[in-house]
Amino acid sequence: MINHLELYFKAAQSAKIGIWEINLVNHVLYWDTVTKYIHEVSDDYIPTIENSFTFYSENERTRVKNTLNKAINEGTAFNEKFQIITAKNNIKYIESICQVELKDGKTYRVFGTIQDITNEQNLINELQLSVEKFSSIFSGANDAIFIIDSSSGCITDCNSISSKLTGYSHSELIGMNKFDLFPDDHKDKFKSFLNKDVTNDNYIADEIVIKTKFGTKIPVEIAHGKEIQVSNQTFLVCFFRDISVRKNAEEKMNMLSLAASETTDTIIIANSDCKAVWANNAYLELTGLSLNEILGEKPGYLSKGPDTNQDTTDKMRKAIQNKESVKVTILNYKKNK
Repeated sequence: MINHLELYFKAAQSAKIGIWEINLVNHVLYWDTVTKYIHEVSDDYIPTIENSFTFYSENERTRVKNTLNKAINEGTAFNEKFQIITAKNNIKYIESICQVELKDGKTYRVFGTIQDITNEQNLINELQLSVEKFSSIFSGANDAIFIIDSSSGCITDCNSISSKLTGYSHSELIGMNKFDLFPDDHKDKFKSFLNKDVTNDNYIADEIVIKTKFGTKIPVEIAHGKEIQVSNQTFLVCFFRDISVRKNAEEKMNMLSLAASETTDTIIIANSDCKAVWANNAYLELTGLSLNEILGEKPGYLSKGPDTNQDTTDKMRKAIQNKESVKVTILNYKKNK
């Protein structure tokens, strides 16, 4: 005849599930071999109710005592997770399940199981940390971030900047097809961009135009990396950055360059470090220099000579430092001096 209790004990041991019991009549605590193994004590270790609490940190100890007292005094079973510090000073996470037996309305025996869930809990903790980090980046990013379901092509999540950029509310964006963010003449470009192969942890970027809820077209820089898998679902994370200001500045510079190229006045443009970044043809013809020769150089250095008036040069330098307009007459030298 099968001894069901013995069968249960063997099954519990093979599953590395420990068994414990408190007899409230004689206040004896019993730990089986697996429970002792989890606590990293020897097989001849004799547990007591009091010394069992020493395996918990001070904060956890209070919670364990309260939970156990509730089971003893109120007959309330529990299924809880605790953190212990083993006899070998290792930190472990355990899951303890408690059952209660009553006699004449009073608890006379509590018993249950204990299982080491350290690996699982560490994974959960790491995942939670990753989620918190991602959430912080997701909500605080300056770029619009869209998480897209690869199979349906629909937006599953996005950050607050996405609404600011597109004009759609968060609820309007969720469930929207990714192609609805683009005007008709840019949808094929977006599709081609998504089909580009991304290897390793690299990201690819390109410039494209999106269409807002109000029909406005906005130039953006768009980037994406490899697809990610979560619970057998595949997602794509796309980043959109508004480049309207940059595009407007480029357009104005192009117009300025076009106008400056046609004038007979000599024009040279320098950056904040006073190094040349552009010059028109009239300047190049007058000085005899090529564009490559002047780029990255200070114009005053190139045109200065022995008879150049230093006071006038200083006056120009001071005006530039103070961001003031200045008009002077100065002797400059050509490339052939």
